[in-house]
Amino acid sequence: MNLPMILGWIGNAGFFFGVYALGRKWRIGWYANILGNALYLWQGIIMQNTPLIFCSFVLAVLNVQGIRKWIKMEKENVKSDCRCCKNCKN
Repeated sequence: MNLPMILGWIGNAGFFFGVYALGRKWRIGWYANILGNALYLWQGIIMQNTPLIFCSFVLAVLNVQGIRKWIKMEKENVKSDCRCCKNCKN
């Protein structure tokens, strides 16, 4: 097996695990998807496959946006769920 093939299979595993994890509402899914996309990007560069490079880059950017939104929502939920006192400033 050559390097691009190995990168592709590991990228697939990362991406599929990421999709599964996001379906289970696990934040690690975003990071797994980014890993998969990074490996696809590397594979595309080695193979000089411009469409794969472009798609992998765009998906990685979307995953970063997803992580940022997820973290922001988690912080907002923690603040809204706090019932320790009436004057809580969490």
